Amino acid sequence: MTRLKSTPVSETALSGSMRDFRVPQGPDALARVGNFFAWQDERRRHGVWPFSRAAVTGPGATVSAEDDSGHAMQGVNFASQDYLSLASHPAIRAAAIEAIETYGVHSAGSSALVGNSANSLLLERRIGEFLNAEHVTLYPTGWGAGYGALRGLIRSSDHIVMDALAHTCLQEGANAATRNLYMHRHLDLAHCRHWLQKIRARDTENAIMVVTEGLFSMDSDVPDIEAFQALAHEFGATLMVDVAHDLGALGPGGRGHIGAQNMLGKVDLVMGSFSKTFGSNGGFVATKSRAVKAQPEGCHHSEAWKWTYPSELFSFGSIKFRDPAKKFFVKMLLCFRIMCDCLCEVFDNATTAVVEGLVHRFRISVGSRWIHNDIHSDDLEVRDFSSVIDVTNAS
Repeated sequence: MTRLKSTPVSETALSGSMRDFRVPQGPDALARVGNFFAWQDERRRHGVWPFSRAAVTGPGATVSAEDDSGHAMQGVNFASQDYLSLASHPAIRAAAIEAIETYGVHSAGSSALVGNSANSLLLERRIGEFLNAEHVTLYPTGWGAGYGALRGLIRSSDHIVMDALAHTCLQEGANAATRNLYMHRHLDLAHCRHWLQKIRARDTENAIMVVTEGLFSMDSDVPDIEAFQALAHEFGATLMVDVAHDLGALGPGGRGHIGAQNMLGKVDLVMGSFSKTFGSNGGFVATKSRAVKAQPEGCHHSEAWKWTYPSELFSFGSIKFRDPAKKFFVKMLLCFRIMCDCLCEVFDNATTAVVEGLVHRFRISVGSRWIHNDIHSDDLEVRDFSSVIDVTNAS
């Protein structure tokens, strides 16, 4: 992305971090954010504030954008999360248009009140087949799925042991559910065991949830999912794996690192997002057992996520998607047709769709390898190869 100005950048604009303003001080909730705005505005004036840019073209390898001061720019798009370019796939765009013509642009109800549709239920089944975890609950966003799964299952007396680099939605959901939150060092199985031992030494009555990710996008590394699952079961705990960044884009048949580590159908809970690989918005939580959804807390139905947690019950049917609700389900089903080899017997011309999914994933692998090999320099340090490339300033 091109720099906006050629004038020298002030020391203030190049120093500090958003972390410095994470806990604002002062009795006035509105006035105390002024210091943060002054800092970001200094960076904005020098063209080094990266969070105010809005695309004026669709997502692609290159993009034209404007910042909130109206300055135009264009360049290679390293900020896109449309991993396989499915958001602009011609067949998916055509399906979205057809869905609007058929269903309109709004479901006009929550999931409890006919906000679900035949397509949304079919999408749940497709995801279940894909992950070998047949009981799936859909959410309006991936963020909502991570937050809602923890908030819906964990009670105030329960415990959560989480990787220190887990996504914000998981940390926020954990903090909303219980004060008993323990962060283990990144990917550190021994440190996770340390917390589980301490918890179980004093509490054998309440639940423990262990939370990690299939691929940590900021660090380009993965956990030993089998080892974490075994450790969780050793202490009577439940494992949840967030697959937002690898599902569909990596692994055999697009099944991410859960598939690559032969853990399909073996992880207690799988949570994911559609906004990275699948060209749309939304999220899901999947499990093999319907009993996991059972909830004794005054519930008149058996599906806990669907009936006891408001983030799913009262928002999914509404147009909180970037996509109209009915169109979203049709788009997602077509994305799965393109990406997932498990659907060969379901769709016409599925073999062509499977080949296309393989081509998309192959292009990611080749492109990532090329960038990984080409980006090395005296000033940059690149981690071991992955389709997510983590680059740090070696100086």
